[in-house]
Amino acid sequence: MAKSLTLLKHTALAPIYLYQAKQVKKSALRLPEPKGERQGTLIIDSSLPTVQMLNLMIVGDSSAAGVGCELQTEGLAQNLANNLQALFFDHATTNYSAIHWSLNAKSGDSSFDLLKRLFVMPKQSVEVMVICIGVNDVTKNISKLQWQKNIAEIIAISQRKFGARFIIFSSLPPMSDMPALPSPLNQLLENKAQQLDTELQQICESKKGVYYFAPTLTDKQALSTMFATDGFHPSPKAYGVWAGQLADYIVNFV
Repeated sequence: MAKSLTLLKHTALAPIYLYQAKQVKKSALRLPEPKGERQGTLIIDSSLPTVQMLNLMIVGDSSAAGVGCELQTEGLAQNLANNLQALFFDHATTNYSAIHWSLNAKSGDSSFDLLKRLFVMPKQSVEVMVICIGVNDVTKNISKLQWQKNIAEIIAISQRKFGARFIIFSSLPPMSDMPALPSPLNQLLENKAQQLDTELQQICESKKGVYYFAPTLTDKQALSTMFATDGFHPSPKAYGVWAGQLADYIVNFV
């Protein structure tokens, strides 16, 4: 009964959803990917006799690419690497003497686009792979079955081709909070995002070496500062919070 009422509601609102989606697409501020390096090596302890490298790769869509920032130093990848360097430096028992990080992400990529990207990328050794994907799957209204299939194949190739020991999927963002999305379209996309996010979490829980990470915003009053000027992507402040929490999460098991 509840599903039938929901379907009737969405059917009735369909013209509004369509109109709002067209207006958002027409008026949206399109931010470029930030400039700067997309890979680097950070030294943790140069006094160790041999170099034990932590190979970290960040892949995914515009949020992985750091859209919303002017420079890569403000985005997720470099922030994460810097946070990990600091944490490992303070962790006297760490086995790592250096971190090599790399970023391979593109604005607009869906889970299927990421899967294709992983297939054509050169083979390399990765210990920790961070994956940020899903928003474009929401806007493209991917089916739950196709989402499950894409995520499973992303995991498989990450482990088979790159030898990733730890694969961490970041949760989908709260799309209902995005200033660029008007109501009721924002709630429609939020519902879809929650469905995909639930599936993502369940897949992660069922796979060995695969983890689900959801950053938290402790200060709801600061929500407005967490979005970039386009009202859609994270702000530099949000990337900093995200990277800090993610680094704390990673250092617990690597």
